[in-house]
Amino acid sequence: MVVGFSTKDAQRIGAAVRAFEREHRGARHLIRRRAPQLAQPFFLGKLDEDLKHDDSADMSVWSGVALSEADNTSTVTVYPWKFADATKIASGAFVIAALINGIYYVIYSDTCPVDE
Repeated sequence: MVVGFSTKDAQRIGAAVRAFEREHRGARHLIRRRAPQLAQPFFLGKLDEDLKHDDSADMSVWSGVALSEADNTSTVTVYPWKFADATKIASGAFVIAALINGIYYVIYSDTCPVDE
């Protein structure tokens, strides 16, 4: 989405930023330092082992340029999200994991869960 500003609005915004920076002399870098470091909310990857309904598994993280992602040698521990009892997703499945309540849940897989 592109947001367009008129020249007058852009000048007003620029003037407000400059006034703030003059008033707070160097405070801008302090504000940035206090900002919390957020964990990445999603990972694309491939399961390194079976992900069973009641257990966790390691996932190889894939990253890179759009449409040419590859294994970046990092791993993340992932957990099942709403798996039926006695089911699993097999090792090698491509998955998407989302950060929910502090842990990564598999929310998508290119294969359906199968019986253990």
